[in-house]
Amino acid sequence: MPEHFKAKLDQAGIPLRHGEGLPIALGGAGLTLEELVSLYSALANQGVIKPVRYSLGGGSRSATTTFSPEAIAHTNWALSNITAGSDRMHGSINQKPIAYKTGTGPGGADALAVGTNGHYVVGIWVGTPTGEYLAGNSGLRVAAPILHQVFDLLPPARFHAAKPKQAPESLQYFRTATSRSRFPIQILFPLNGSTITKRAGNPRIPLRIKGVTYPIVVSVNNRTMQILKNNSTHLTLTQSGSYTISVVDTKGFSAKASFVIN
Repeated sequence: MPEHFKAKLDQAGIPLRHGEGLPIALGGAGLTLEELVSLYSALANQGVIKPVRYSLGGGSRSATTTFSPEAIAHTNWALSNITAGSDRMHGSINQKPIAYKTGTGPGGADALAVGTNGHYVVGIWVGTPTGEYLAGNSGLRVAAPILHQVFDLLPPARFHAAKPKQAPESLQYFRTATSRSRFPIQILFPLNGSTITKRAGNPRIPLRIKGVTYPIVVSVNNRTMQILKNNSTHLTLTQSGSYTISVVDTKGFSAKASFVIN
């Protein structure tokens, strides 16, 4: 399936780089900003990916139908009903709805926000060209406000969006009287939203998780991954910057925390 996914995007002129296996569907592969904007054009064209052009009459490769209109409508509904911040309204309340997604590279080296209003696709990147870590630089905090400012200057438009129907039985979540709550895991440290000051010469950050069943898989900034067998452990983070850790335990429960190290 991952190879089929990659081949389908490659046929549309969207080659995925530096990624293999299932993680590529969650962002574990590389794209240029131009390719990402081209990919997001499918949200405005009911599944048809259109290439980026630099002039109205410029020649380019042909458009490619990659996703079904139904899948695009569900994706647009999800991406246009997200939290945009205290100064932004979204969904049916907003007179200029947009479907967008943010992303943050390792240590804040990249902050991305890409979205569409149904007629225009806008891509914003803020970061360091050399890949150096940049503390506090994130897609939601830095790139998303710029994205909204650009769309505020553009004429309003509409895209097709529809709330997904009930999930197939195999994908539904069932709770029994004896089961744990749906989100039983809590990361006690590092605390979500916190700023940690490292001790000189000590790159280890304690990891404390409540309600977890070991062994667990820990992902750091969706880039590095390790399996931990017990709770007597630390994370080794040598660079200052923004971090997001994701934890999945052996029963499939998960938790996430974002923090800054200075």
